[in-house]
Amino acid sequence: MEEEKKQDCIKNYNSKLNCWNRFLTLILILGVIGLGVVSILKDKLFNDNNLVSISAEGRVFAKPDIATIKLGIKTEVKKEAQLAVKEGADKMNNIIEQMKKMEIEEKDIKTTAYSVNPSYVYPRDGGRATIAGYELYQEITIKIRNLDKIGDVIKESANIGANQIGNVAFTIDDQEGLKALARAEAIKNAKEKARQMEKESGIKLGKIIGVYENDYYQACETVNLAMGVAGLNKAESSPIINSGESEVSSNITLTYKVK
Repeated sequence: MEEEKKQDCIKNYNSKLNCWNRFLTLILILGVIGLGVVSILKDKLFNDNNLVSISAEGRVFAKPDIATIKLGIKTEVKKEAQLAVKEGADKMNNIIEQMKKMEIEEKDIKTTAYSVNPSYVYPRDGGRATIAGYELYQEITIKIRNLDKIGDVIKESANIGANQIGNVAFTIDDQEGLKALARAEAIKNAKEKARQMEKESGIKLGKIIGVYENDYYQACETVNLAMGVAGLNKAESSPIINSGESEVSSNITLTYKVK
């Protein structure tokens, strides 16, 4: 009796073991099939031989409507630092007040540099340098929204005491609008290029499956100006500063599926 029970237990164990082996075999077969299907789909969908990428550029030109300019004060060497600070403050305050009278808003006037530095005298015999005095440098950057005033800003600031006049840079206020126009132009050019490629090569392009946009580039014209101490002489006329045109461009790459 016990021998029969033992035989039944062995049969049940062997039966369960066989079922488990068949289950593992089935899982293994399905896994192999799945990997094969994935490999086929990957090759079908992402094979570079089935894709064509076409790039084109769109450019938009517009007249700048904003200019920035740097105006600075550099004092002569003063025996005491506070004397340099006072002279610089008086001159710069006058320049700022004059800019406001010319309808330059306070929000468009920004201090971008301020320093008081010792000036050293170096003995000819190579001894230790000594401090001869102090000089101040202060710089403001102003934004000019009426470009007709650029020349007058330069003239008036020089007449009041600005002896460091920096770069005039031209920019466009509504850059996002111009970027959108450049992007649309680039896409249009890329599609026209794709149609021409179909015509000349005989291939058939399907739908667009990818769009890549490169960074924008904006050409910003800058006029380099520098006036030394001689610039303190009264200016009788305003210089003519032309803004010209600025360029905003976009480069688009369209990826097509080949039929």
